Amino acid sequence: MNKSKTTPINKRQNREEVEYYPNGKMKSKIPYLYDKKHGLEIGWNENGSKWYEITWRDGKRHGMDRWWYESGQKYLERMWRDGLEYGEITWWYADGKKQKEDGKYAQMQWDEKSNVTAVDFPISTTAT
Repeated sequence: MNKSKTTPINKRQNREEVEYYPNGKMKSKIPYLYDKKHGLEIGWNENGSKWYEITWRDGKRHGMDRWWYESGQKYLERMWRDGLEYGEITWWYADGKKQKEDGKYAQMQWDEKSNVTAVDFPISTTAT
């Protein structure tokens, strides 16, 4: 059974949720701001190697996601903007060779308050 605990950083605004494996090693650390994920979430495999990094802003993925194989070799990188995939997605084989880049990205229109007003997803895939 996984154990978790919440550590208040500032009682009214910030907190950090930490989850542990049964062996006591840290499984994930998730920052919150006003009860929404906000900041860098980090996850680890049971062997202690990094599993993923996900950046959050106001409860939505925003920024670069990075994922690793248990061996520590990078597996995937992709960008997010306000909860939508944005930009190239790159995968690697377990031996470190680049597997694929996917040109899936979002073309967004923004209003003066930086709100998304329209989204289009053109897709093209290039294998290497």
